[in-house]
Amino acid sequence: MKRNFLKTCVICEKQFYALRQRQKACSTMCMAKLSREFNKVNYWKNIKYQHARGQIKCLQEKLDVLQVYSNGTMKCKHCGFDDVASLSIDHINNNGGKHRKKINSGTTYDWLVRNNFPGINTEYQVLCMNCQFIKKTNGGKFPDDKKIKQIYRRHN
Repeated sequence: MKRNFLKTCVICEKQFYALRQRQKACSTMCMAKLSREFNKVNYWKNIKYQHARGQIKCLQEKLDVLQVYSNGTMKCKHCGFDDVASLSIDHINNNGGKHRKKINSGTTYDWLVRNNFPGINTEYQVLCMNCQFIKKTNGGKFPDDKKIKQIYRRHN
């Protein structure tokens, strides 16, 4: 047996029979006005909540991606640095700019998760930001350790 509840509309104050006990407005017009008023009051609270949820989701995606592409070590492939805040994904073939333009939405981490972690050990690797910078300044390759030692000797 269906029950109707005699209620008073919170917007226009008319009496109406509600189909659901929680119904507060008598018509779609009143419901739209109620929704607008609710959103005015709760907009910033909701934005802060959504922002916090987004940050948590991005961090979780980053940790998942680093775990997979570092083979569980969570360390830089080149130097062994293990501070997660400084680790990131590096495109082995130096095509990161083209790849970001191609995916055109979200982050690289999000794309890797959605596509089931493609290119493990062939297209992507985990590097710390320092090693990424060194690789970038040397034309996409790491310099030989001998060359680095020679450069340091000259400067000291």
